[in-house]
Amino acid sequence: MRAVCALVIGLVLVMFPNQAGDYFVITIGVIFLVPSLISIIGYYAQNAEVRRRFPIEGIGSLLFGLWLVIMPGFFADLLTFVLGFILVMGGVQQIASLSAARRWTPVPGGFYVVPVLILLAGLIALFNPTGVRSTAFIIIGITSLVYAVSELINWFKFTRLRPKAPVTGSKADDDDIEDAKIIEKRIEKITDKYLIYNDEINRHPLVVNKLVLSVADDEYFKSLLSDSPIKEERDSHKRLSRALNKIKVYIQHKLSVCSSISEKIDVLALLEGVLYNCTVIFMDCDSRESAYKLFQALNDRGAGLTEGDLLKSKTLEVLEKHPQMQSQVNALWDDILKDEPRSVENFLRTYYASAMGKRAGRTSLYDDYIENIFHDIRDVTEDISEDIAKSVCDTVKTLHNEIVVYRKVVSGEWPFESAQPITDWDRNRLRVLVKFLSYDITMPLLLAAVKLGEKKFSLLVHKLELFMFRYKTICGNSHQILSTIFTIEARKIREDATRYSINNLLNQLKELLSEKANDETFSIQLENLKYNTSGNNKILRYFFSTLCDYERWYSTGTTQKPTAYKENIINYDTVTIEHIYSQNPKEEVSAESFTELISNEHKLFNLTILSQDDNSERVKNKPFNEKRPIYEASNYAINKVLSEYTCWGDENARSWKEYLLKFACKVFVV
Repeated sequence: MRAVCALVIGLVLVMFPNQAGDYFVITIGVIFLVPSLISIIGYYAQNAEVRRRFPIEGIGSLLFGLWLVIMPGFFADLLTFVLGFILVMGGVQQIASLSAARRWTPVPGGFYVVPVLILLAGLIALFNPTGVRSTAFIIIGITSLVYAVSELINWFKFTRLRPKAPVTGSKADDDDIEDAKIIEKRIEKITDKYLIYNDEINRHPLVVNKLVLSVADDEYFKSLLSDSPIKEERDSHKRLSRALNKIKVYIQHKLSVCSSISEKIDVLALLEGVLYNCTVIFMDCDSRESAYKLFQALNDRGAGLTEGDLLKSKTLEVLEKHPQMQSQVNALWDDILKDEPRSVENFLRTYYASAMGKRAGRTSLYDDYIENIFHDIRDVTEDISEDIAKSVCDTVKTLHNEIVVYRKVVSGEWPFESAQPITDWDRNRLRVLVKFLSYDITMPLLLAAVKLGEKKFSLLVHKLELFMFRYKTICGNSHQILSTIFTIEARKIREDATRYSINNLLNQLKELLSEKANDETFSIQLENLKYNTSGNNKILRYFFSTLCDYERWYSTGTTQKPTAYKENIINYDTVTIEHIYSQNPKEEVSAESFTELISNEHKLFNLTILSQDDNSERVKNKPFNEKRPIYEASNYAINKVLSEYTCWGDENARSWKEYLLKFACKVFVV
């Protein structure tokens, strides 16, 4: 109907543009005149006794009709505005229809051209309704014709292909009602079979979930079933959510290819059949030992349980006759196991090494824990005593306390409520050690060292940082001996933290430096350190940043122990490596030779650090004499030393290298 009306209006406006507006207005005026005259004549034709109210609205219609007939030009301009508005609405409607059609059939982009042109023509008429009327009417007329034709094409190509909607009172309507009943019954059936059942306690009806998860997961699981999920708080919550989303995506994909509700019901019936073909087997064992062995055997098929899961199961099993302690242990395990399985395993291995003074076997972590940590239940074949139950409970409490500390330390978070004289710089050493430099081998020792107190812990962290960089990172020595030392010392700390002396450990580390990372070896390896054009150069950034921390101490002499300037905390992630002799240099103002420099531009004697802004914006590829003021004003202390050179070439570069090497040998010590 829209298309037909637009076709008629378009033909009239194109064929009679000058007269169309006036004639149209006059026609409307006549429409107002005729009924008003009839009403007035009818009033006076009635008997005076049966007359009711004088037709005032008839007088109004008469006057308005005369106005339209006498002054058609005035209203023709308004008509242009009205028609423009109609075209705008028509263009918007077509665009909306094409967008809707994309839900059931592809719509090429070219089909949007005409509706956009119609929309633009309507906007032109709206914003210029009093312009040259004939031209406006021709444009509107042509647009109306185009709209009519395009509407017919769209109907033929897209709308008629749309899935049929049910007609009220038709068979389709009856089918939909029947389908809705089928769906409702199936939902009720599945809910009763798998999700809930109705119970009664003290005459009060109660809805009970058929599947109850652990305390840590049950509330979240129920929230997923109610389609109102609460905040995820542990790894198991994330896995439950991912599983549900995969199911939803799969079902939605299967339903998306269906063209009717009946087809969708058939697809859902097939999926439902999969559920009905699943079987739950109930197994009853004559002893806990048999049940536990069966539990382990069944879970050794496919994705097996983690060591943490097995330890939880074992401890809960032996506490069966001690329900209060069993409940307490269950809650503790729930918190221990809330992290990702890999993180939990790393913790269990770290704690074992820290507590036992040796590392657990690669494939025997569970057995090692039962043998050494939970040794009271190692050979349990019957109900345990109250004392053994308490021992098991205390051990799990210890594990829980340890993982709370571990979570902080492994993330670089300071494990104390810090106070002076421990500074932010001191606390940052832990983040550098375990996160930036990733010295995971130190974790068993660090976990135990928390028991030494904040001051000793801080000292140990800093010494480990300097030692590991020199011994392992630069000199490339094996970590096997370090693993042994760290685990043994960790156990000593746990045996008696109050009497433990850090000096014993530091003396062992000094001896290792003397044997395998002395000044000569350290200097040679540093000389070989190179800038990687495609890497993050983390080692170089740490090296120069550390020297900056100690530059104030080094510049005033080295008679005292190395002391860092702790007022400024350097963010190693934001510093950049600067080539003093630029990688793509402009003309250098120097008479010195650059032979050695050019061939070794990425080595230590041609490098320093700068902020990202200074390196990328200010220095770029400038010659040394233009860089000097920037080095002098730099926040990185060693650059002030660099700015004292008046020029840059092979000789000064060698001098800079010697300065860095001597400096490093004094700083990276224990």
